Amino acid sequence: MSPSQKVYGSMDILVIWLRVIGFILLLVSATTFVNIHYGDFKSDYPSGLGGYIGVFLGEHVVSVFGYIGGTILLIFIFMFGLTVFADISWVNLIKFIANSLVSLSLNLKSRFARRSLSSQRAKKKQAGYKSAFGKTEKASEFLDNRDPVVVKRSNIHSAESTRATKEKQQNLFPDADLGNFYRNLTSSTQQINQKQSDIPMTLWSIYPDY
Repeated sequence: MSPSQKVYGSMDILVIWLRVIGFILLLVSATTFVNIHYGDFKSDYPSGLGGYIGVFLGEHVVSVFGYIGGTILLIFIFMFGLTVFADISWVNLIKFIANSLVSLSLNLKSRFARRSLSSQRAKKKQAGYKSAFGKTEKASEFLDNRDPVVVKRSNIHSAESTRATKEKQQNLFPDADLGNFYRNLTSSTQQINQKQSDIPMTLWSIYPDY
């Protein structure tokens, strides 16, 4: 067997013995604690709830350390035996419990904050609905209670300004002059047509061979 195997074998034996010692400490401290605190209760067991070990050690522990001192000593032995037997780190356990409590408190705070926020929003919406409903009711009451509007025609005509009268478009051709204008226009067109008809006769008289 090599030296390393001997070391590992001795370490395994040491771990086993530590586990056994831890289990014995757990058993002894638990039975003694139960006998000290609950030994007066009636039970079907012949030696009570703590058994022979609890009865024997409980009397000596109480007689030496007293009730409170024996309780504290037994709790310390129980925790030490649990640490050795189950390989528990109390520091890590305390950290785990503290982190769990902190996370639980934060979750509870966040839930309460969400509930309060939702309740505030609901109250604001309800208040807004009430105010809008109140405004509509007031407006309807005002419209119902006000006097009816009556439109009166005014008999006063606005005086027309002289500038507006002057700026009105005048008739370029009065009705009296239209007849003479049309007669002159027809006579002039007849004269023009007569002259146009005389032009070929004049040309023929000048140029008979044309």
